[in-house]
Amino acid sequence: MKKSIVLGLIVFVIVGLSHTQAATLPGGTGDDFMAVGSADKFSVGVNYENIKRYVEPDQGEDFRLDASSVSLFLGYDVIDWLTVFATVGQSENSSDFILGQADSRQVKWSVGANANLYKWYIREPKVATGDRVTIRAFAEFARYEADTGAGNMDWNDILIALPIAYERFERNSRIDNDSELFRLSIYAGPALSFVNGSLDTGVGDTDFSAKQEFGVVAGIDLYFTRSISIGGQAWMFDVTEDDISARASFRYHF
Repeated sequence: MKKSIVLGLIVFVIVGLSHTQAATLPGGTGDDFMAVGSADKFSVGVNYENIKRYVEPDQGEDFRLDASSVSLFLGYDVIDWLTVFATVGQSENSSDFILGQADSRQVKWSVGANANLYKWYIREPKVATGDRVTIRAFAEFARYEADTGAGNMDWNDILIALPIAYERFERNSRIDNDSELFRLSIYAGPALSFVNGSLDTGVGDTDFSAKQEFGVVAGIDLYFTRSISIGGQAWMFDVTEDDISARASFRYHF
């Protein structure tokens, strides 16, 4: 009799625990929540940079800063026309000229802002009706670190640009929601870049700065919808192709 009672209690506890655990599984409490959040002010993405920039050291001859970086992007729309952002990732020296290429990746991070300053819709000619011209502003403070094989190299880049864009919108009468239309944006404009850094030569440190600070930026963005876009940029601070930096990006806006 006692054995039957003990056995019954054990079965009751096991069944009770199994029901308790089942009740905590996701979806087990219906679809009502205490609060509903919105992420429509946020954007996320990935950046890739290929940096080629001539700099002047305090000691020695001028050299070209060659590096690459991959970083994650997080943006927030403070107001409709202003987005602040931050990136964090890794950077790597890709130059054999600077003491020898190293495999070790270091930290890259940045903070910045994008602003939509002005837009003007085109009315004529008819083929361009509905397209627009926009003026935007871009500012970023970026910090890079790289392993040179004999030591470390780090530099800051304060980047400011004022690109003017021509934006072409898809014509598709079957799409009612404008946010789903394909959009092509081609832009170019003046740019300023202030680079300052330090290089460990193995026998001591030397500071360096950008040889040319004024340049131009040109690029193209493809918006598959309002939320999904890819883009590419070229930054040139000299008249030769040896001093052109490139960027590529992917964005998803909630």
